[in-house]
Amino acid sequence: MNRRKFLVAPLAALLLPGCSQEVSQNSLFAQYLTDVVKEDPPPKKAIVVVHPGTKPLDAFFRWREPAQLQEDLPEIQLSTAAALLKAGAADAQPILLSRAQLPDLVEIIHATESQLNKLDSEDSTPGFWNLFYRTFPDSTGLMGFSNVGFNASKDQAAFVVSHACGGLCGSGRLVLMSRRGSLWHTEKTKRLWSS
Repeated sequence: MNRRKFLVAPLAALLLPGCSQEVSQNSLFAQYLTDVVKEDPPPKKAIVVVHPGTKPLDAFFRWREPAQLQEDLPEIQLSTAAALLKAGAADAQPILLSRAQLPDLVEIIHATESQLNKLDSEDSTPGFWNLFYRTFPDSTGLMGFSNVGFNASKDQAAFVVSHACGGLCGSGRLVLMSRRGSLWHTEKTKRLWSS
């Protein structure tokens, strides 16, 4: 099971409205992956299967007010927390990462909705995860991501990422990123759940 315990990371595309640096969710997620791999390099190339679209925030965790997020992660600004709550309730966005944006030790497989639906609707005898690993051999599991919320000055961003690798294997994190000049980096993460 260790081969599947790699990292919790994110991914999504499309430019975000109102972001002066034309920062895409995709580029923030790729930077987060890069930061994670720099901090804790996997022993071999990690194959990560990504959900085809962002997920509603309540699929990960239930916050109702920005102050609740700030209780979990004091470094998050209230405007970032409010924007994350709003973005988390917005329509799903497709997740698309280009190979050029990723560290060499990470390979992304963009799962399709029909692939995941087929695995979920199959006879439960072999189970979702057995079918998943037959379909995506050597992968580290399935990742899902929320939309990103930005603070008012567009120099702090937050999102939630989940990584599932089996029935009782997975975790979720609240990710806080900040911009210095034109470069984004992972400022802090907070584990929300694990199994």
